[in-house]
Amino acid sequence: MILYTRNRYQVMLNRSTMDIYTTCEKAVEVLTCENDSLRLEIAPALGGRILSVYNKQLEREFVYRQDRPLEAFPPGTEYDSAFAGGIDELIP
Repeated sequence: MILYTRNRYQVMLNRSTMDIYTTCEKAVEVLTCENDSLRLEIAPALGGRILSVYNKQLEREFVYRQDRPLEAFPPGTEYDSAFAGGIDELIP
């Protein structure tokens, strides 16, 4: 079951509810999925980069992220100077 309200969806999965909504950070759309336990943030325009995995019960962030604005850089940009954190290649 999906309910739509201003870019906000509510999905029912096995008796639990997950909110899915979009925000914009410096012209980069961020998709956020969250329930009572976890919050997951993904940037589809950056190749599906996982920006955040936050455990609400432990109050702990599991993904490194620099304290700088999120930007989309053109292909060929030096990787290290453009990296703002997150997981953007492979998940072990």
